Amino acid sequence: MVKIFAGELIDKCGLKGTMIGGAQVCSSQALVIINKENASAQDIVNLALLIQRTIIDKYGLELENEVHLMSCTSEINLGAINYKKY
Repeated sequence: MVKIFAGELIDKCGLKGTMIGGAQVCSSQALVIINKENASAQDIVNLALLIQRTIIDKYGLELENEVHLMSCTSEINLGAINYKKY
């Protein structure tokens, strides 16, 4: 098994600083999504999906979420959400 660092992949894809709505991939730490400008929950989910899709497209690797995203009633499965290309 080879350990691959997600932050390095995100950085190599040039995603640091990328924003969707008010959510931004931190410019100094690629593994961190910040609320830069009053981000909605949907902004954060869409940015996470963009990161995942970019890594799949470039490296053929699927990132696993370490953070569990929750709605008011249940956990959100990012894989079940329709991806919007920006």
